[in-house]
Amino acid sequence: MSRSIGFGLALVAVLGTGLGPIAPVHADPAASPAKLSHVSPLFQPSLTVTAQNDHGLIAVTMPAAGGQYSLSMGDGTTLRGADNQPEIYYTYQASGRYLVQLADTDAGGSTGTAAVWVDVTVATAPPLAHAVARISGGDRYATAIAVSRTAWTGGSAKAVVLARGDKYPDALSGVPLAAHVGGPLLLTDPTVLDTATRAEIDRVLGGPASGRTVYILGGTAAISPGVEKGLVSAGYHVVRYSGADRAGTALAVAQQAFTSAPGALIATDTDFADALAAGPLAAALGEPILLTGQWTISDGAWNWLQQHPRVGTVGEPALAVISERAMHGWGNIRANDGFQGPDRYTTALAVAHAMIDQTSGSLPPGRSTGVCFASGETFPDALSGGALCALQNRPMLLLPATGGEGDVLAALDHWNGALSQAELFGGPAALSQTAEDQVAQALSFTEN
Repeated sequence: MSRSIGFGLALVAVLGTGLGPIAPVHADPAASPAKLSHVSPLFQPSLTVTAQNDHGLIAVTMPAAGGQYSLSMGDGTTLRGADNQPEIYYTYQASGRYLVQLADTDAGGSTGTAAVWVDVTVATAPPLAHAVARISGGDRYATAIAVSRTAWTGGSAKAVVLARGDKYPDALSGVPLAAHVGGPLLLTDPTVLDTATRAEIDRVLGGPASGRTVYILGGTAAISPGVEKGLVSAGYHVVRYSGADRAGTALAVAQQAFTSAPGALIATDTDFADALAAGPLAAALGEPILLTGQWTISDGAWNWLQQHPRVGTVGEPALAVISERAMHGWGNIRANDGFQGPDRYTTALAVAHAMIDQTSGSLPPGRSTGVCFASGETFPDALSGGALCALQNRPMLLLPATGGEGDVLAALDHWNGALSQAELFGGPAALSQTAEDQVAQALSFTEN
């Protein structure tokens, strides 16, 4: 069996609440959770601290009293702000017992205090070498969270890219954007940001007090104003990239985020596979992905390319559209690499050859020493996993759910000895155990 990296919300500690004066203290491993007597007869805040998982994440519940709070986390960190949200999240960097202390002021100016102990576990995973790792969760949203936790420690991301999880069109440009802004790509329901995903945003960005940015892909029909408003109200800076359609959203990303890019990779918007295979390569090139329709590329995208003239195509549909448009004149545009095969699997394989064998002169030095896999039949795992592939400078190969893609397996056999790591995104329903076994056998990797 391979080593699985999963994500869950096991509640490993629920501690008592209490009130009392705040004084300098040190965490006492021998102490038990304490309930402290309150000192203010006018305002008696409650405080509950709940461990969320074994990665140091806790949830702090306190009253939304209309005033200001000061929250000492017991590790030298103090959080302050308006107590207009009943629950906030914080990530500890080390296992231990911490005393969390609250001083809260209500709208009338009365101050109350409370303190509780919390036991925190921060699990560490040994590095993998010559092994296949499966990164998955209970659904596409949980898989995206598991991917984020694999790559980014608490507070280490500069930004988060948030995409709709039930449909792919606006999300296709997300992988190179996530690499460009330095953070994971997380998925959300169009109308509601679930608690687990919000907790991961807080963890990876260091909480709303960091003032870091969440980039939303698509218009208000893709991700609702309510999701955006909730993030803004919490204290995050939110930037929405959207256009009239999926190609317009990709163009908005290019125009606003990639102002200095030398060019772009082009893929079709009629399916997700070519754009997802293009994502890690675009990130390595420092370029966005632009999308074509079935028959044409928009004037806006063509005009952007006149100012950023290096063009690469991924997939035969994009190559056909660009070739047709160029019959009317290239202008400043110069065609560079084309990556295509007769189907989605061999197209992704052509991209992988460029990154592993350094067959493209456009790529910076540094060949890929690992490879990633996701289903070629559904998009979510390849989307969120692509952000990790981009971070690691690894290509994304696509497989049928049941495995058995002969061209891909032959290429893996060719790369046997040249690659040191492989990651599969999604559970057995997305990529079967058979597919995983075939990858491990072709690479002569251990399945831990």
